[in-house]
Amino acid sequence: MACAQMVHLAMECAAWQPLVSVAIIQVDQFPERGQKFNILGVPTTILEPGTQRLQGVVPAPYFAGYLLQAQT
Repeated sequence: MACAQMVHLAMECAAWQPLVSVAIIQVDQFPERGQKFNILGVPTTILEPGTQRLQGVVPAPYFAGYLLQAQT
């Protein structure tokens, strides 16, 4: 359920902001992708390029601030 909340939030942001794209990885089905991105728990949100990441579910305003901060 937590993963679904973050997926929905990320997809909603991408729908409103054309500069945001979303890739969703099922690490239980593709463990090599999880290893590549050093995923230790789900949900994990990673902004690329860069090394910023969020662990767990966060409120929408925090996520929006996170996206804005990542632009700088």
